[in-house]
Amino acid sequence: MKLVMSMLLVGVLSSCDNNPYYENTEPSDIEGFGKTYLYVEQYPVEGLEYECGYLDRAFTDNYGGFVYELGTSCRFYLNEREFFSISSTGLRDGGIHELNDDTLTDILYQIDTKIDPNKIVINN
Repeated sequence: MKLVMSMLLVGVLSSCDNNPYYENTEPSDIEGFGKTYLYVEQYPVEGLEYECGYLDRAFTDNYGGFVYELGTSCRFYLNEREFFSISSTGLRDGGIHELNDDTLTDILYQIDTKIDPNKIVINN
């Protein structure tokens, strides 16, 4: 059992290393703000519209990154409608937020423009 778990962990970790975008995650350098990265499996999500706290709407960057005011939640939009949200407790500065909802991830895969095989890109 321990061997199987170890092999599974090595497989998961090595799949993360295959994606060149993982090495680009870092904390925010702006005081009072955090930066988290939105991923589906090992793929960053680029171009998804979001709004965090009092910040104006913006789009996730080419590494899946989005900036938020510390202590606020974030809402993500698709076609001008709220798609999902992340509470303030779900945000970690410099960390990756993994989207695990099958319905949401299926939609993101469907609208991916297939520009880059290592990430999900959404045209706006």
